[in-house]
Amino acid sequence: MDRKWIGGLLIILGLFFLLSNLGIFRGEWLLLILGGGFLGVYLVSGKTADSRNVGFLIPGCILIMLGFFVLLEATLKQWGIEGYFFFSFIGMAFILVYLIHNRQLSDASEGRRNWPLYPGLSLFGFTLFLFVVTRLDTGIGRMFLNNLFPIGLLIAGAIILIKSYSKKQD
Repeated sequence: MDRKWIGGLLIILGLFFLLSNLGIFRGEWLLLILGGGFLGVYLVSGKTADSRNVGFLIPGCILIMLGFFVLLEATLKQWGIEGYFFFSFIGMAFILVYLIHNRQLSDASEGRRNWPLYPGLSLFGFTLFLFVVTRLDTGIGRMFLNNLFPIGLLIAGAIILIKSYSKKQD
């Protein structure tokens, strides 16, 4: 990475932190702007998705989605936006990485192309789990936690084992 980029990034970060400390700039917007900066560096780091550095895209998407979460939480404080939504916003960041970068990789294998979907969808599943635990403290919620969730884990584990054994035989 060129030293000019590092110097410019440090100046921008220092300016944002100074404005935030002086009370001129709200901290929620800092996350969005930093994420946008990482996204901008990602876009200029190459002409195609194959040549771009995904190392700038991942923190860019995470910072943008984290900024949206913090901004929504500060704005909708009276509605009680819950902490479990945090995980869905981070999951959306990984989905964005897939949509922006990995989906466009032309010569990549399916596993290399689809990896952001695994943490993204897992975080959405974790959000659903937390929602059921915290909000649905009813008979259905207890049935889900006591029976359906462990059965789902057993089925998922069995599918993974069956697929791994079938790949070794091929």
